[in-house]
Amino acid sequence: MREMEPGLPGRVIAQARRVNYDPATRTLSVWFVPSGNRYDFNDVPPQTYAAFRKA
Repeated sequence: MREMEPGLPGRVIAQARRVNYDPATRTLSVWFVPSGNRYDFNDVPPQTYAAFRKA
């Protein structure tokens, strides 16, 4: 798992194909285009996920 870096949502959202957030574990999973690779980011606060979705 990776830590969510400041400013990362803006850089990632344009390349994201699919996004999933598990509030119980605070894990944000992002699948990228065109590779389809998934990256998991741990300890993502709900407000960071909300900002990510708005980006």
